[in-house]
Amino acid sequence: MVQNLKKPESLDRPLKDMGARHAAFGTKREHYPVVRDSLVTVMGEMAGDVWNDQLRSDWNGAIDLVSSIMLVGAREAETAAV
Repeated sequence: MVQNLKKPESLDRPLKDMGARHAAFGTKREHYPVVRDSLVTVMGEMAGDVWNDQLRSDWNGAIDLVSSIMLVGAREAETAAV
């Protein structure tokens, strides 16, 4: 994931597919920021002294990018099911 963040188009289909699967499991749009915040908090705890505001911001942005693509896949799956 990290290696491909500068070329998100390579992650487009896999992330959309993952978003569709998450939607099928009952994941809602409002769950994404909660998961992001939990992940970033734990990453900060694990990183210890090397963690800083820039890393927090960068990871929030990266996870938001991933989430936005997954949410497109979730919407596509919902539209196709109708």
